[in-house]
Amino acid sequence: MSYPYYGAVPPKRRHEDEGGPRRFRFFSPTIIGLVCVGVVAGGVWMNRSVHSVMGSSTKASAKKGGLSQPTTSTIDFTLARSFYDPLPFFEDTYTSYLNYVFLKEYDAIVEPYQTMDLYFYGSTDISKANYIFQVCPEGGSASDCQEGYSYVSTDGKGTTKKGVQFECSTYSKYDMTLYSVDEDGNVLASQTGKALCLYVRRELRSLTKSDLSAYMDASYAVYSTPDEVGQKLYGEAFHNNTLIMRYHHINSAQMDSDHIHEGNGFMAQHVKLTNMFDDSVKVVDPSQSLPYWDFTIDNAEGRHPWEAIIMSAEMYGSMTLPYNLSVGFQYSRDKIDSGRIADGRWKDLKVETNWYYPDLNYGYGMLRGPWNMNPSEYITRFPFDFPNAIELPDCESHYSAFDFDDMMDFFYWNAFSPHSKTHTTFGGFFGCDKFYELVNEGVLYDETSALNVCSSWSFMVKEFWRRGYMTAKSGCEAADNVEDSYCGFECVDEHKDSMVSFVIPQFSDNINQTDLTKVRTSFKSFICDGSSGHFFTGDHLESASPADPSFWVIHPTMERLLHAKLMAGGFASESWVTDVYNDFVCEKPTCYNSTLDRTDYFEDCCYGHNENDRMFDPISGSRDVRVGPTNAETVAKTDPRSSSYSMPYIYDSFEWDHCVSQGYDFAALLDSMYAAAYDAKTGKLTPKKATKLTKEQVKVKARKQKMRERAELFKKFQEERDAKKAQQKVASAQEPPAPGPVDTSPEQKPSQQHGTKKQHGSGSGSSSPAKGH
Repeated sequence: MSYPYYGAVPPKRRHEDEGGPRRFRFFSPTIIGLVCVGVVAGGVWMNRSVHSVMGSSTKASAKKGGLSQPTTSTIDFTLARSFYDPLPFFEDTYTSYLNYVFLKEYDAIVEPYQTMDLYFYGSTDISKANYIFQVCPEGGSASDCQEGYSYVSTDGKGTTKKGVQFECSTYSKYDMTLYSVDEDGNVLASQTGKALCLYVRRELRSLTKSDLSAYMDASYAVYSTPDEVGQKLYGEAFHNNTLIMRYHHINSAQMDSDHIHEGNGFMAQHVKLTNMFDDSVKVVDPSQSLPYWDFTIDNAEGRHPWEAIIMSAEMYGSMTLPYNLSVGFQYSRDKIDSGRIADGRWKDLKVETNWYYPDLNYGYGMLRGPWNMNPSEYITRFPFDFPNAIELPDCESHYSAFDFDDMMDFFYWNAFSPHSKTHTTFGGFFGCDKFYELVNEGVLYDETSALNVCSSWSFMVKEFWRRGYMTAKSGCEAADNVEDSYCGFECVDEHKDSMVSFVIPQFSDNINQTDLTKVRTSFKSFICDGSSGHFFTGDHLESASPADPSFWVIHPTMERLLHAKLMAGGFASESWVTDVYNDFVCEKPTCYNSTLDRTDYFEDCCYGHNENDRMFDPISGSRDVRVGPTNAETVAKTDPRSSSYSMPYIYDSFEWDHCVSQGYDFAALLDSMYAAAYDAKTGKLTPKKATKLTKEQVKVKARKQKMRERAELFKKFQEERDAKKAQQKVASAQEPPAPGPVDTSPEQKPSQQHGTKKQHGSGSGSSSPAKGH
């Protein structure tokens, strides 16, 4: 598709390419006399005088303050939400390209249910003049209008303000009129403008204390209020978080593949999920909008994950630390339930029971990933600080994300370094001391090696389950002493060797491979019969991760990165990949089909990561029912370059000033990207394909190639296994029957032997492999 571009010229002041900045020009009193005092925007007439708005005391203060009387002047004004800085997008000095193209025709945003004050950009001194402004719904009646003002205070040393507030629906339009009045309340000049109703997503720490509390209260209501109660209180559009979490769970916990992670659909799918939650919050409190959390700020400030701004009683509850951070939560010194949310409104938040999906009901019957044998009834977080400690994503990871010239690479990579560490550090692990057994057996070198293996073990267990190497136990009950609980897995005998062969290369730097026979035997025992089943993760690090309320403020940060990338030029290639055989769509283009008992390029392996894919329906639980918008539709709706942008929100700014001190100047980078993409001949943005790959691009291409090779090897292994089974079947059919009891009756012996042989050849031979499997 072709995109309209906003300000598609090299970076300069806003609207310079359109004959100068769009300012609001006051008309002289002579012109005003021709127009008449009563005229307002959009053909709506004022039914009350300026004096009725200003009041007599205002006239007096105006005389005392000595008002300036502008004649023909230019003033750049907008509306700003009370107690917040104005949005930069409407100021004439704002860099043009970092903007939403559809805002070009507007002069302000009206935020739903929020008080909007008059604000002047630039050097206008509003303490020297009185102003009245009127905001009217486009095409509405006079009774629908609201008026506000900014006038000199009684002591002449400040201003008194009154704002306007509308219970507006997004994308409703408004006409604005601004009046400058003299000391007698007479209109000196007026000007008009247009406003649009939209929500604004702001960085979490910029919210006022009251707004933060209101947002958290609304979010908590989405978690704590059952659907039937919430729909009576808030309306039929209310949905408890459980339903939204089920969208995430059923699409990422499938055995064949992860249908919303590990592929090109990650970004679009998480935009959908995030907006579902945002919609439910707005049903509870329509004045609230989901904020985003820029975790690179926490990293730049030197905060460890457990010190993150969001991990506080005021936000999402504090994290309890283990006895020893350097080894994490361990059975020897820590309690499992100590990982629950410690304080605040989310204190002791519990896990949902899995009443919904029998095919995904494993372990202790809770709504958790099949590979996560966490026995706690609480939402848990297990912080750690291992030798290979993972901190929150840093400025470099977000700065490098802008290097990608292919949109699919950008989508795929953002699932990893720029964001995934938040889930790893908040979820964490319990039971890494169980890996010391492998150290004691001489299989792992030392404690550091044990912790290194442990920190990646949850991904190994997930792969074991997905590849059919093991099955997860079900119907388990947690012990009274939770630490004594055990559920675990059962290994498939014929896959044990393949499972160990998969493990060893992943941890080659940590495994003592002097005696590989011993290594293989020890890992088989550890995984299938030993302590591996005692290891598990916190709730942030699995398929039902939205159970932890801090989940929701993470992914808008990634969408904000996408907006900035598109505004600054976009990608050389924005096409969705379709060839799963020769290109990269997802990490598991070949997947294990348990019904057919084989691995191949099945159509559903990469479902969720293609252009026109939707989501599996969590209500019916059927993979055959797909719901919601497609990935391509979602990306189109959130494209800030398009006049068809249709998300109910915009982001407040595109600045990363905190990264400059770390050597990452985002403003300079975005400027250079825009300048490089601008085509002087066409006047459009035409991003060029990189001639030299950056290190991040090399990483992505190498990872994708590795995933393709792994898929092929996995398929080849399964084909060899199937061929071996077929050979065994043939051999079994051809081998003579085992000798049975001798019948000494002469007349029965020949027929008995013949009958036995015939029965063996036609019956047992064909059924024995299936029975054995």
